Amino acid sequence: MTSDLDRELRKIAERQHGLLTRHQLSQLGASSDAVAHRCDTGVLERLSRRVLRLAGSVPSDEQRLLAAVLDAGAGAVLTGPTAAACWGIPGFRLDVTEVLRPRSARGRTGGLGRVRTTRVLPAHHVLCWRGIPITSPARTVFELAGTHHPLRVERALDHAWGRRLLTGAAMHRVADDLRRHGRAGSALVGRLLRERPVDHRAAESALERRFEQLARDVGVTTLDRQVDVGGEAWLGRSDFRDREVRLVVFVDGELWHAGATDRERDDQQVEALRAAGVEVERFGEFDVWYRPTEVQRRLLAARHRARPRRRPAA
Repeated sequence: MTSDLDRELRKIAERQHGLLTRHQLSQLGASSDAVAHRCDTGVLERLSRRVLRLAGSVPSDEQRLLAAVLDAGAGAVLTGPTAAACWGIPGFRLDVTEVLRPRSARGRTGGLGRVRTTRVLPAHHVLCWRGIPITSPARTVFELAGTHHPLRVERALDHAWGRRLLTGAAMHRVADDLRRHGRAGSALVGRLLRERPVDHRAAESALERRFEQLARDVGVTTLDRQVDVGGEAWLGRSDFRDREVRLVVFVDGELWHAGATDRERDDQQVEALRAAGVEVERFGEFDVWYRPTEVQRRLLAARHRARPRRRPAA
């Protein structure tokens, strides 16, 4: 016969990917003997000193990750490369479970994850992913900055920003929260954010990020993303517009620019922009990925042909 205790513990386990903690069982009124009896009879399985698994629950990544969080104690959250993988940031996997917990948390952990501590973990740095506490994308990027190569962190930041996992305001707020405490990675994040103000428009695709890197590699750092061109007579939205010269750039993905109708529309747009005195350069997806030197040569030539932008009067 199923007891009231068993019904209550199953309710909790159903909300927690089949997991419970000893503290939760204690709150239900389960004595140490009652917990031991359920482990001995196969109702529960011990995963650590703190965490138990309901027998018969389906193992999953979510169960494994939450077990590490629960094992780390009150206030613990997924972070670092584990959180980056959960948020879908390329280059990170779930094979290592990294957890962050407040330095004030008590008790030892059972080794279900790699645990780090922090003095600063405000509520707005924490979100919920599939029922698991996790650092927000902005806090996750900051955590990566303390342990990973700068280029890898920069790619993670741009990807999260471009996919709108984070906003400029959120990233700058997290940076302000943590830089005051001298956290590792502060200098790197500070540099990246000086190049990316709050209203920065991040590249929305890997293709745009690839082109932007090619431009930076030849010293072109004056390109703004996703800018309307044409003024009152709107002529479209450019992928990139140069701040110094009258140049706009389009980076054409094959999916949206391969058809005859697409090409006709693109040609009309280029003609209208050139008639308005704007230099235009279009790059195809294949060239951006596989002919980088040619793309860089054409970009520099287009900037050389373009007229300087008029400076506002002092």
